[in-house]
Amino acid sequence: MPETSWFKMFKFLIFGEELNSLIIFEHERKEDLITITDEYRLNHLNSVLKIKLNQNLKISLLGSGLGQAEVKLIEKNRIELELSSEITQCDYPEWHLLVGLSRPPTMKKILEHATSLGVTHFHFFTGELSEKSYADSKIWEENTSQKVLLDGLSQSARYWKLPKISIHKTIESIPSFDGFDRRISSLSDGSHSKMEKLDSKQPLVLAFGPERGFTQAEDNALRSKGFQAFSLGQGVLRVEIAVFSALGQCHLLL
Repeated sequence: MPETSWFKMFKFLIFGEELNSLIIFEHERKEDLITITDEYRLNHLNSVLKIKLNQNLKISLLGSGLGQAEVKLIEKNRIELELSSEITQCDYPEWHLLVGLSRPPTMKKILEHATSLGVTHFHFFTGELSEKSYADSKIWEENTSQKVLLDGLSQSARYWKLPKISIHKTIESIPSFDGFDRRISSLSDGSHSKMEKLDSKQPLVLAFGPERGFTQAEDNALRSKGFQAFSLGQGVLRVEIAVFSALGQCHLLL
């Protein structure tokens, strides 16, 4: 039976059988030649994607741009690619995400999928209703968080800059975000406060509370910093769903 498009998408979501863009580090490139030796990508390319010689792959050269590369050598411990296109850079806006610390699995989802939706900076704070131990989670270890961010970049096949992560002890210690378009997910102005049109040239920051939400004091603190409330409807959403929903709206409002 031939696979329908929805079934192919189901396979991708469940089994990860496709790679939208292969992340390449600058140190792996020497002129037009790229050498991959790490076990994670070798296994994915050889065992999951089962790449073939002369196959063209989409690549994201971290910090430089997007392009394509042709498979020139396949070995158990090494794969060599050769650039087959110029490295190009697509412009994308500066988007910051401010989120109250929540359970580590939730934070992992936000890091990965918000990266694939174009977030360039993450700011996490210990909210009054956050579990304080979340700030010490292993997800914040550099190797762990970087891998999650790279997975998000690979999924997007559009973004090529590694997002930055900052952890703040309280909401009072966050940056002032002067010059930003500042939005807070809040019901303080009612459940029908719609997102307004965005300016792609102005940096944006979206603020979300932890899983149990903002306290009134935190909501007031952000409002005093110039954050404008928007609502995602009357229903109660998981924090990660609220984040993804808002980011999707932002893309439509550019």
